[in-house]
Amino acid sequence: MINYIQQKKCVLVLGPELSVDKNGNDYRSYFKELSANSQESVGHYFAAENLFSFKDYLGEATVREEVREFYNSVGDLPLLETIARIKFPLIINVCPDVSLNKVYTAQGIEFSEAYFSEGVMTDNNVDKPTFTKPFIYNIFGSISSDQSLILTHGKLYRTIEALMPANSLPEPLEVFLQGCDGFILLGFDFDSWYYQLICHKLKIKVQTGPKISLSTSEYKQKSMISLVMNKHFDVQFTKDNSSQVMQTIVSELEQRDQALLRPKLINGRYSIYLSYGHSDHNGNANEIDRASIVNLIEKDLRSHADPQYPLHVFRDRNDLTYGDSIDSYIARIGNGKAVIMTISDKYLKSVYCMDEAMRIFKHNDRDKRVFIVMLNDFSMDQPSIAFYKDYWRDRCLSIFEKDQSNLHDENYDVYLNIYRFIDEFFNRIRDAIFFEISLNDMAFQHGNVSVIGDKAIQYQQFKDVILKKLKE
Repeated sequence: MINYIQQKKCVLVLGPELSVDKNGNDYRSYFKELSANSQESVGHYFAAENLFSFKDYLGEATVREEVREFYNSVGDLPLLETIARIKFPLIINVCPDVSLNKVYTAQGIEFSEAYFSEGVMTDNNVDKPTFTKPFIYNIFGSISSDQSLILTHGKLYRTIEALMPANSLPEPLEVFLQGCDGFILLGFDFDSWYYQLICHKLKIKVQTGPKISLSTSEYKQKSMISLVMNKHFDVQFTKDNSSQVMQTIVSELEQRDQALLRPKLINGRYSIYLSYGHSDHNGNANEIDRASIVNLIEKDLRSHADPQYPLHVFRDRNDLTYGDSIDSYIARIGNGKAVIMTISDKYLKSVYCMDEAMRIFKHNDRDKRVFIVMLNDFSMDQPSIAFYKDYWRDRCLSIFEKDQSNLHDENYDVYLNIYRFIDEFFNRIRDAIFFEISLNDMAFQHGNVSVIGDKAIQYQQFKDVILKKLKE
């Protein structure tokens, strides 16, 4: 792919999984909650397609403004600044946000921008994409034009109908795409049929010669989707996430052709995702233990952050959107980011926690950005592992015996996958950088929590490793 970048024959395509706001909400989490809180306006939110049905025009107008505000606030700055270092002539954005445009503007990078909208004539009088003046094109509308936003199936169908014919894009873009031999697709889940259609439109595969496409991330794709994308578009999926792919390209260009890179910025934006067993409100010591150590870690890490660049801490507290937040975070984990998993007996028996753990460990953590805190209410020995395997086997059997039709339920698949995952889980946490603690190693005074004794030294070392990794 580096060769195509050097030859000006590579297009970067940005997908929806990169859309996350400053609070860590990805688009699915945000719009699910928006739909739940706007029942008088919204008939339904279709998460797979990221589309709505509305009860009336007023409801659509209200939600359109909410959608516009969300996309106006999105943007993972460390990732976007890494992207901005690479001199891609053409960047296609399937979302309506202008987050990369803002980064280019802030860095004084001259660029052209435009968007496609159903019912709007294509302007062919635009600049040709070049290294010196890149082109950012929003192919599914832009927040700069409210009426171009795609919120309903009807609007999507009309846009696809207008988009698919030849020469529907500005002529300089059509010509550039025709001459491209490489595509990098970041942040896509190709379950959505219209993203597959975009591959047709972008001429990702043609009969006249081979093209190479690289997409992230393999860990999220179903085998059938991967097969379709590989067979019909020659798309190869990588185990690396979006940040890792961009960092790899930057590292290669630093060795081979620094003229294709813009100056590096010092990263001053850091974030942590905390995965842990949430309170069950029983008031027992283990519950206090879990909540206290997680709160202590958050407080300590925040206290070491530069006030100008505060540390963002994300926790997935909402069952409505569980899974969406960690998937979005893992898709972007890299510079300035880390995951801390606080493992306990409650964690090991929680379907939400263990599903989150599976999602985390499907990520290729080659940069060692996943850290483990182990509470000592469980053991790492073989009898303990067998106990938790039996626990999840019994959960599966219980569901099956209650109603055999559950075999066809995706929720049953989660339980079965957790049972299969137990051995790998214990192997992975052994290999990670971890810190072990118990309630006896903690002091509680005037509402403050601290680590005492020899554990305090170990905790400090553990915390220092995390802070160092965040600043790499």
